[in-house]
Amino acid sequence: MKSHPLNPADIETHSPALVERATRGEADAQFSLGVCFANGEGITKDDKEAVRWYRMAAEQGHAFAQCNLGLCYGRGEGIEKDWSEAVRWNRKAAEQGDALAQVKLGFCYEKGTGVEKDEHEAARWYRKSAEQGYSEGQWNLGVCHANGRGVGKDDQDALRWFRKAAEQGHANAQYQIGLCYETGRGVEEDESEAVDWIRKAAEQGDACAQRSLGFHYELGMGVGKNEREAVRWYLKAAEQGEAHAQVQLGNCYYTGTGFYPRDQQEVYQWEREEDIRFGEGKKWAQFPSYHPIEYYQQEAVRWFREAAGQGDPDGHYMLGVCYSNGTGVEKNEQEAVSWFRKAAERGHASAQSSLGLCYANGTGVPKSFAEAYMWFNVAAAQGKENAAKSRDELESKMSQSDVSLAQRMSAEFIERSGS
Repeated sequence: MKSHPLNPADIETHSPALVERATRGEADAQFSLGVCFANGEGITKDDKEAVRWYRMAAEQGHAFAQCNLGLCYGRGEGIEKDWSEAVRWNRKAAEQGDALAQVKLGFCYEKGTGVEKDEHEAARWYRKSAEQGYSEGQWNLGVCHANGRGVGKDDQDALRWFRKAAEQGHANAQYQIGLCYETGRGVEEDESEAVDWIRKAAEQGDACAQRSLGFHYELGMGVGKNEREAVRWYLKAAEQGEAHAQVQLGNCYYTGTGFYPRDQQEVYQWEREEDIRFGEGKKWAQFPSYHPIEYYQQEAVRWFREAAGQGDPDGHYMLGVCYSNGTGVEKNEQEAVSWFRKAAERGHASAQSSLGLCYANGTGVPKSFAEAYMWFNVAAAQGKENAAKSRDELESKMSQSDVSLAQRMSAEFIERSGS
C-alpha cells in the first residue's frame, strides 16, 4: 500500500531514528513506519507490522493512519477482511475531513458494504470530498448526478463535477466527458470534442476509453477513419482484459479490418507508413504479406475466446460462428450450438436466431420446430426481422398445438430472463 495520497508531507524512510520516535509514541512517526512496512521501503515488506503501526497512530486520532487502517480492513491486507471495521475507521478519518476516507465511506454507503445501503448518505460523503477538490470525490459525485443516485438526476451538474475531476487528470472523468459530448448529455453534441476527451483517458491507459477510441477510428466518428489505428487501440484495451475490446479486436482479425489493404493505393500508403516508422524495407509485423489468412482467423478465435471466458455474450456468439463455419478452428456443429446457446440464454438476439436455425435444420442438435420457433420468437421480440420472418415461415409447417407450445416456451423464457 502506498502512502496516503493526500498526505502533504513526504513519508520518512525507515531508519533507527524513525523507529525510536514511533516507539516513543509519536503518531506521525508511527504512521510513517506503517507505510514503510506496507511498501517495503528500507525494510522487508510486512503488512501485519504495517497494520500494527497504523493502529497505534489511529488510536491517537491520526486521520491518515485511520484511513489506511480502514483500507487494510477493506482489502484484507495484514489483517482479516472486515467491512464493519473498515467503515468504523474510515468514518473516524472522514469526520476529521480526510477526503480519501470520505470517498471510501461514501462507497460503503453506496454499495451497502459494512453499513446499511444509503445512496443519499453516499452522495453526502462524496460531496464533502468533492468540495475539498479531491478528484475521486468529484468523479463519484458526478456519477451520482448522472444516474440520480442520492441526488436529483442532473446531466449538467454531472458534467460540471466530471470536468473538475478531468481537469486534474482523472481518466474515468475524462472518458465520461467524452461520452457526454458524444451523446449530447448535458452539453451540445460534438463528436470531435468527444474524441479529444476520450483520447485523454485512453492515453492514461483507461481500457474503456481505449476501446471507444478504437471504435471512433474504425467508423471515422469525430476523427479521420483509420482502421489500423482502430486495431492499435483495440489491442491496448484487449490486453488489459476489456471484453468488448477483445470482441472488437477479434472482429478485426475475422474480417481483416485494419490488416488487409482495400486497394493498391492503400497498399502504397501502408508501405510508406512502415518505411517512415521503421525504415526502408522494415515492415510492421502484422502487415498482411507476412501472415497467411489462417493466422488472422486463429487470432480472431483467440480473442473471441478471451471475451467468452469473461462471460461476454458477443464472444460466445462469435465463437459459435467460428465453429459453425470452421473459421480458425475445426468445424464442429455441436460446439457451435453450445456457444450459440450460451449467448442466446444471455439475451443475444443474433445467437437466438442462429440457435433457431440450428433447431430448424437439425444442425448440431436434433431437429425441433418447436425449439426453433421458440428461439426465433424471442429474437423477433428484440427486433430481429429475419428471425420474425423465419418464425412465420416455420409456423406453416407446424401443428397448432406445437405453435402454442413454442409460444408458451417463448413467454416463459422472456419472463425468466427479463428480456
